[in-house]
Amino acid sequence: MEAKRTSRQMGFYAYTKSKLQLLGGQKAAWKAVEDSFDSEMPKLLLLCETLPNEVVGPPSIIERSDFLERTLAVKLELVRTLKLPMHQLVEKLTSAQRAALDAPPSLSPF
Repeated sequence: MEAKRTSRQMGFYAYTKSKLQLLGGQKAAWKAVEDSFDSEMPKLLLLCETLPNEVVGPPSIIERSDFLERTLAVKLELVRTLKLPMHQLVEKLTSAQRAALDAPPSLSPF
């Protein structure tokens, strides 16, 4: 399930890029965001593989809490990695693009 959620998140970012219709220097700023995102996503995908599945049996409360802690740590690192490039991108966007970016997503990007 985590892998599917991660795939949806990746699709959400591709949709956001398309929606913004980036121009000129905005594309380089978006590339910095993408590069940061791409550097962290393998960690999240790898983490998804560590959760026990139906073959192994349901995870215990300790396994679930450990998994939650590792997941939150990886997601926090993703947010921290994206922070600077995202700020730099937003500075280059027009007010209409910022409004599109600030609109509440239909699903959580994290």
